Amino acid sequence: EAAYILIRGAASYAKARVENSKVRQSTAALHDLQIIPGSAHARVEVQVGAWLAELVLWVPWAYQGTASASENCEVLVLDSSRMHSVLSRFPEISSMCQHFRAALTDQISVLDTTEMNDLSLGVEYSSVVMAMSKKLRLLIALPAFQILKQRYAWRPLLGDTFNRLKDEISSGSRSLVIDGSGTIERVARTVSLRITRSDGKVLFALGRNGSVNDIDVCPLGVTLVDEEPEQGLSRLLSGDLESLAASMTFGHCDQCIFTSMSKTYAHLSLRNVYIAMTYNATIPRAAAMNCRLTRISSSAAVKKMETFVSGPLANSDIFMVSTDAGKFYCAWLDAQLEVASQGSLQSVQRLSITNTGTN
Repeated sequence: EAAYILIRGAASYAKARVENSKVRQSTAALHDLQIIPGSAHARVEVQVGAWLAELVLWVPWAYQGTASASENCEVLVLDSSRMHSVLSRFPEISSMCQHFRAALTDQISVLDTTEMNDLSLGVEYSSVVMAMSKKLRLLIALPAFQILKQRYAWRPLLGDTFNRLKDEISSGSRSLVIDGSGTIERVARTVSLRITRSDGKVLFALGRNGSVNDIDVCPLGVTLVDEEPEQGLSRLLSGDLESLAASMTFGHCDQCIFTSMSKTYAHLSLRNVYIAMTYNATIPRAAAMNCRLTRISSSAAVKKMETFVSGPLANSDIFMVSTDAGKFYCAWLDAQLEVASQGSLQSVQRLSITNTGTN
């Protein structure tokens, strides 16, 4: 079996309809999809440079549909068995590919097979990379970092900027990946805690580590390095929020992928990708009001926050919340402010991941 890349020409693809509809415990079962004869989805254009059946290279795979040329085409064919034979001569690269395959398998094993096709991996490449170890993420990030430096070599004053970016990827808090179109992305895994009071108010973070220079309206959050989401959540539930934790009732858990252009590295045209896990919890209003959080009285800070959220915060006390994940300016605000803050995001991909929390 082989994967294909359209190099030149025009082609289209149609996914066949399949009967399987639920989660796979083993990717080997992807060989067993039941194709319904004579039934297919609408045909879509295959873009030049696009992959067809890339998953053949990584997991046991049955082609999901058909591709046909509408004019003379040039196609690059990559045979799976021959690729792995070549990789076996280079142990370090082969080991990296094996880890990539393991991370990819974990993520696609929970997908609905009827939604999969030959035009994509089914999951975001950046999400798979961030599921790999810190050492492997660094190996993947460094070539992208070098490309970025060469691209902006004509701007000698960016030395400090590149040093800061290299420190980020070396620490493991960020990684750099190159997507299928050649765009370099700055990727991070984050965990957020969205606490909703019984009256509908949400505890939002308005600033971090005592700074009001980069105000945003979002749930309490932390960047993951070499830890699982549950460990990040534990950091958020420490310190000042520890007394609230006993009163929280945890519900579903959402995993989203947010993308936006980086403000910190705007002059490098870097796109931020946040793979965000959000834990949703509710708390009785009385328990929230009785929690002794440090209120702030800095008029300058409050005024700046009021300007950002386009309204007075007089009826919403602002707190300084200290946790193992950092210090946050927080306030109980209306939930719609979160929607407004997400309006600047370029895209959101919501994955079908649902967890049941504990009380």
